[in-house]
Amino acid sequence: MTIEVHVAAPNEEVWKACTSPAYIQQWNAASEDWHCPSAEIDLSPSRKFSYCIRLLRCNCCLADPLRWLLFRPAARHTQGA
Repeated sequence: MTIEVHVAAPNEEVWKACTSPAYIQQWNAASEDWHCPSAEIDLSPSRKFSYCIRLLRCNCCLADPLRWLLFRPAARHTQGA
């Protein structure tokens, strides 16, 4: 798989954002309902990396055991509600 993205920023900043676990944890989320609690990256020839993303709050809605799960974000509580 190849993913190509063009970013309007200096190469040094983009490299740091894509290779620094602390920065990856800041931007690697699908939406406000997600977060990245851990990120590991090894730029040696073995090229190992691991990013973990999770829903902040979610409920399991449906499941077909050993095949698939459907998660839905939990209802948001708004201030004053």
